[in-house]
Amino acid sequence: MIKQFLFVKKSTVIFTALFLLLFSIAPWSLITNADFSLYTSIMIVVFWMIIIAGVFYLLVCDRRIIISSDGVVYRSLSRTHQLRWEEIKEIGVIRYAPTSVTGTASFLCVSPRTGISGKRIQRFSEDCIYIRFRSSVSELMEKYWGQPIKKS
Repeated sequence: MIKQFLFVKKSTVIFTALFLLLFSIAPWSLITNADFSLYTSIMIVVFWMIIIAGVFYLLVCDRRIIISSDGVVYRSLSRTHQLRWEEIKEIGVIRYAPTSVTGTASFLCVSPRTGISGKRIQRFSEDCIYIRFRSSVSELMEKYWGQPIKKS
């Protein structure tokens, strides 16, 4: 069985979609306040919607995690990284804080090395696969990996 997850939570998808929908008011206000021909107005709206759809895809839908009996795969437009279950040494929860000012976010870190659980990191490592912490993902990984996820 293969299970795919977006890199981000569903709430992030909904928030991003609402934000971009709100942001798409810009071409409507431009069209209504300017004297454009019908063709030009249609082209502005179509061009704007293509840009919004592209931004939404790159921000939300591009990055996915695939969990199967073979291992864990991170797939995006520019990169694919796979770790087989035999290569994985540790799966644990880490705290991601890109700056010291912002808060932290919990991520599951699938790593080919040990000693990663419970740490606070500022950058993602290239050799690990990260996914926002969700209990459904954690349970699925425990099922395939056969070991408990390290929470601290």
